[in-house]
Amino acid sequence: MLVMVRVLKVFITSVFVLLLCCKSGHNSSNSLNSITDNICILGNFSGSVLVAFRDSIVVNRGYGFSDKDKTVVNGKKTIYPIASVTKLFVKQAILDLVYKDSISLNSKLSDYINSVMYAKDINIGDLIHHQSGLPDIHNRIARYDNPWALDYSIEPDDLIDSINSFGELDFAPGNRTAYSNSNYLILARVIEVITGKLLDVYLQETIFTTFGMVNTGLYGDHSHIKGHARGFSTIRGNVTYTPDFNFNNFRGSGNAYSTTTDMFSYYSGCKDFLPKDISEQITQHSGLYTGYRSYYKAVPEIGLVIIILSNNSDFTHERLTESITEQVKEILLRENCDIAKDCYSGNYTATVNGRILSADITFNSCRYLYSGNELIYIDNNTFLMTNSGFTKITFNITNNGDNVMTVNDNGIIIRFSKTGN
Repeated sequence: MLVMVRVLKVFITSVFVLLLCCKSGHNSSNSLNSITDNICILGNFSGSVLVAFRDSIVVNRGYGFSDKDKTVVNGKKTIYPIASVTKLFVKQAILDLVYKDSISLNSKLSDYINSVMYAKDINIGDLIHHQSGLPDIHNRIARYDNPWALDYSIEPDDLIDSINSFGELDFAPGNRTAYSNSNYLILARVIEVITGKLLDVYLQETIFTTFGMVNTGLYGDHSHIKGHARGFSTIRGNVTYTPDFNFNNFRGSGNAYSTTTDMFSYYSGCKDFLPKDISEQITQHSGLYTGYRSYYKAVPEIGLVIIILSNNSDFTHERLTESITEQVKEILLRENCDIAKDCYSGNYTATVNGRILSADITFNSCRYLYSGNELIYIDNNTFLMTNSGFTKITFNITNNGDNVMTVNDNGIIIRFSKTGN
């Protein structure tokens, strides 16, 4: 009889915990749905949004219309230009070639392309991490910001000529970080030189097909494809639709198209098929061009994915993304685990581009704090900051007994050493 009572107590407790978990999951799903609807509807958003938490999709729908006549509503399968989110695919392709020993991040650009100025001084890693010093032709030459002026034919060498027209670098390679679309225009050519395949073919074979991205590809000479969303923006008070233009002007830096559903498949593919060293570097990017906006954010440790694709460049994603991450942060902090023993507190330093960075880890009330802000426990070595990006922090002890803290901020990885090791 006592055995039966104990079994019954265990069963009731298990059911109670399960009901609490289900209720928590249901509430979080409802709140994320409400946040998305309120912001998108009140903000007259036109586009599609996907939100997943703990790897389960809780939002995936469209708002507004994809065509000029407003007869086709946006949805989860609507295809949009994704602008600079394209760079994630190019970055993955390069990192995969590094993983296969086909190229090294320390390889000089001149080993593959001699026609770019200062190619002997720039390495592949400089290009990937925006540390090459190459001027950004898309933001420095006016015609690239005007789709009405991009109706001419163009070759990859023409883009290199535009880069070389500046005559000098903005800074010495490796000394600074400054975002430049030119880096990825060049990386696209490097991929073609190494693989002997056109960029669109190579990405289709190695990423889009493998990851099940059936509505993803690269634009070529035209930006208008039947069935794809038409972009618009407000110019001098008037709603203006983006004309058909030659997307090869942004080849490798911003000429891909996709859907929210396909981009979630991309997230899943990165988790399932890629080495961790690669997948942790392709977690976030945003994009903007006249008539279009895009945003991709993945935090695999908590299964959080936010994908926003819009055919209205007037909409900014920050209010929506910050509201979603704030809600998720509240959930995670309520569930945060107590830590029995302090193993990592102390001061850590790192040197980046000649500058010394310092970070303080403290231990208080069984929780770790980074510069006074509570860290979210993932496992004994891994934590997330409570900032909007959920920056990942990993602690390790080397074979020499040194404490190392690795910070992954949107794919930018910085390794700190504990002072006094």
